[in-house]
Amino acid sequence: RLIHPVIPVERDGKGQLTGLGAKGDDALRESMIYLETDRVDARQRRRIEQALTTTLGDVRAAVRDWPRLQEAMAADVDTVREGSGSPQDREEGAALLEWLNKGMLTQLGHLTRNRDGSQSELLGICRRSARQILAEPSYDRAFEWFDRHGKDAREPLVIKANRVSNVHRRVPLDLFIVPRRDAEGRTVALSIHAGVWTSAALAAPPAAVPRLRTQLTTLMEDLSFDPNGHAGRALVHALTTLPHDLLVGFETRDLGRVTTMMMSLVDRPRARIALVEAPLARHIFVFAWLPRDSISTALRLQIIEMLEEMTGARLLDWSLEVEGSTLAMLRFVLDNRQQDNPIDEEAVQE
Repeated sequence: RLIHPVIPVERDGKGQLTGLGAKGDDALRESMIYLETDRVDARQRRRIEQALTTTLGDVRAAVRDWPRLQEAMAADVDTVREGSGSPQDREEGAALLEWLNKGMLTQLGHLTRNRDGSQSELLGICRRSARQILAEPSYDRAFEWFDRHGKDAREPLVIKANRVSNVHRRVPLDLFIVPRRDAEGRTVALSIHAGVWTSAALAAPPAAVPRLRTQLTTLMEDLSFDPNGHAGRALVHALTTLPHDLLVGFETRDLGRVTTMMMSLVDRPRARIALVEAPLARHIFVFAWLPRDSISTALRLQIIEMLEEMTGARLLDWSLEVEGSTLAMLRFVLDNRQQDNPIDEEAVQE
């Protein structure tokens, strides 16, 4: 049972709650949450209390630091605009951060990770439960990624965290990584923004999402599709249906491979699968399409078992999308940090 009333309260000068049901028009009114569950043992009660304390601490930190989180992202807009990559990549990367900063991302945390391992500018959940937003090897991979790509690096680097958000939705956190460079152009620190895409951002048309819109234009040109023709509209539909929070981090070749595969299945549903390795090789994103009527819990579990066995990775998150027609899509995020072997998509497909 869950009850969520707004009631008048009394608090002392230190903010401590002293009474409920205060009288008068000037009474302080606060939103309360009352939960009632089946009785559990003492160990479970301690776990519940600890989880609630952690969650509420994250909520308070994110809300309190919200203006500073927005300021930090706004500062990185200028960093990206003056950073590496082609002029178009820089402008689209900056536009993506601006777009997210205007209410399209529930911003939850920020930190700056220096090359020597020290951290600064901790905000939101990064000063609470997520002080270690990435594992040490992942920080090393991020620095190596920017070193390897140099002036051709596309900023910001968009990845998923293994840490699941305690705020807004229980999904892996989205991370946006902007390099801080010295006068010689060497990456000396990483500015990392953590958050969760809003429902409005996930539902936005591809043409309205920075970076994704330029990839849409590139795909249209590469495939010689007429934007007003059947194939062009099918491509837009596929990009609209696929999760934007993943697509903006994909290379154009991977984006084209996944979207064209989905296009071929809409009119003739059948079992197909596509795997995409994340930029830092930390995750594998799996898209599995099946006829809608064949979807069941048993089949999903069989697919997960097969993926974990064939890739050596473990499941981190999954979701299900059912098309209005007869096509269903299962999406999986696999933690691949312990594996260095290349993905054999053809073997998984068979």
